[in-house]
Amino acid sequence: MYTAQQTAANPQPPGSPGAPELLVGMEQIGKVYPNGTVAVQQVNLRAGEGEFLCFVGPSGCGKSTMFNMIAGLTEPSTGQLSVLGTTPREARKQNEIAFVFQEHTLLPWAKLLDNVTMPLTL
Repeated sequence: MYTAQQTAANPQPPGSPGAPELLVGMEQIGKVYPNGTVAVQQVNLRAGEGEFLCFVGPSGCGKSTMFNMIAGLTEPSTGQLSVLGTTPREARKQNEIAFVFQEHTLLPWAKLLDNVTMPLTL
C-alpha cells in the first residue's frame, strides 16, 4: 500500500492537532471468510482529507476486501474500522460515502431481491 499527501502543508498524521480530518481509520483490521480464507490481516491505516491512497498488490491479496469493508458491504472479522467518525454502514446510510463497482456482479451473501434493490439503498 502506498500513501502520499497531496500537499506538504499538513505533514502531521490525520487525527493529530492541525492535521487533516480523519476520513478512514483502521486499527488491527482482519477479515476471514466463512470458508477459512484469510483475506486481510492486522491492517492499520489512517487516511485524512486531501490524502491520495493507492492499494497495490497481486490478485487475491485483499485489496477489494479492504474497499468492501470501507464501503460497509462486508464487516471486518477483527479490529476497529471508522469512516467519517462512524461505522461504514452508518456513513453509507447518511449518504456520506458511495461505492462504484468495478464490474457488475451479484453479492453472494445477499438474496436475489436484495441484489436487485441494493442500488436503491446506497
